[in-house]
Amino acid sequence: MYRIAVNRCSKALRKFRPDQRSYEEMEAIDLAPSSRAPGPEAQLLRKENSERVEDAIARLSESLRTIFVLGTVEGMKYRQSSEILDCKEDAVKLRMQRVRKHVRDTLKPYIR
Repeated sequence: MYRIAVNRCSKALRKFRPDQRSYEEMEAIDLAPSSRAPGPEAQLLRKENSERVEDAIARLSESLRTIFVLGTVEGMKYRQSSEILDCKEDAVKLRMQRVRKHVRDTLKPYIR
């Protein structure tokens, strides 16, 4: 079971490499303005925002990306992630806080 989880994480991490630009998982994150006016401008904003999020995630270390994938993409609880990674639950929580802070700090200039 551990090996399956590690393989799934490795596969998901490959999707988050900076040279790839098709992250279906990241489409759920919406940083577009609240007006949501349809049209080319809105599409461009959505694309730019997706690219910014992808870049922020790509800059994470592999261990932090693993935590991100397990918690966000796979939807695992901290306890499940800690069992897979063979570390304490508090360590997983701390790393997830670092992930959130990194993404928030990276995207801060682009959010109103």
